[in-house]
Amino acid sequence: MLIFLINLKRRPDRLKFMEAQLEFLELPFERIEAFDGSNDDFGPMTRALSGAERACAMSHRKAWLSFLKSGHDRCLILEDDVVLSVNLKPFLDEPSNIPAHVDVLRLETMFIRTRLGPAASCRKARGFKIHRLHSTHFGCAAYIISRSFAEAAVRDLTDFLGPIDHVLFAPTEDSFYPPAAYQLRPALCVQAEWFEQTKELSLATSDLHVMRSERFQRNAVTPPPKQKRPFVVKCQREVARWGRRLNANRKAIHEFLVTRSFWREIAFAYPAVAVASAALHVSRSEQAVQPEMPAL
Repeated sequence: MLIFLINLKRRPDRLKFMEAQLEFLELPFERIEAFDGSNDDFGPMTRALSGAERACAMSHRKAWLSFLKSGHDRCLILEDDVVLSVNLKPFLDEPSNIPAHVDVLRLETMFIRTRLGPAASCRKARGFKIHRLHSTHFGCAAYIISRSFAEAAVRDLTDFLGPIDHVLFAPTEDSFYPPAAYQLRPALCVQAEWFEQTKELSLATSDLHVMRSERFQRNAVTPPPKQKRPFVVKCQREVARWGRRLNANRKAIHEFLVTRSFWREIAFAYPAVAVASAALHVSRSEQAVQPEMPAL
């Protein structure tokens, strides 16, 4: 399968990190130079999107355009801070593992509970299942798209109203674009900041974290000071709270009956031992300030 790796020019450390893993797995890739939100003007910060987040989204769109220039039916898009499972290559080598109707398949996990639809087993990848996403799962570091999705997305998404992970993997958000998005379980990739053995490395620090934190702080609403409420008002608030609980339970039952979905943990498909052992050779300057990495 065709693989694109999105990488900032100023992050050669991350490029080496990914090269080591992909070469170990004997997976060729093409580098896509990411747009840099810290250097280029990608518009003012809004409530929904910072300039860096818009640059990130446009970098993914750049990868979609490169995909459409190829003759392939599907491609894998990776960001440059991902730990890969040794099971990635055999999964990619068998096209029948992905059903024809699946246009967007997420391969990563952030180890958060996610509402998933009924499972469809992968034909030749024992133990792997594909579920439709029914709740938001943040992150956009590893996913497979079809040619038909890329054609439609490039045509319709000339600009972005939300972060790229909301656009692709947040079906409850207004900015969600595909008709449906799917999740592989267990996941074959995990961002370095969420992986125990790599989260302390400098390459694991998200380039978007500072800008997102600033946007969240701007959007934060200062709560009003606490006031002593009359007994009647307290009773009304308690009744309203129980009403919200009943409504939430009714909604959960409806979602189960209609979508047959459950909240599930998405694990990582270990082992990553050999791959990460090859990949965690950082530069000597970085080794001087990083603790020695234990075996994964």
